Amino acid sequence: MDVVDKIQSVTTDGRDMPVEPVGITLLTVE
Repeated sequence: MDVVDKIQSVTTDGRDMPVEPVGITLLTVE
């Protein structure tokens, strides 16, 4: 649950940053 919260935070606070790869990696781990 914490991981999902972190992803949302990063996506909202760092839209310009490479969030896509991070989200995909985390989703794969989940």
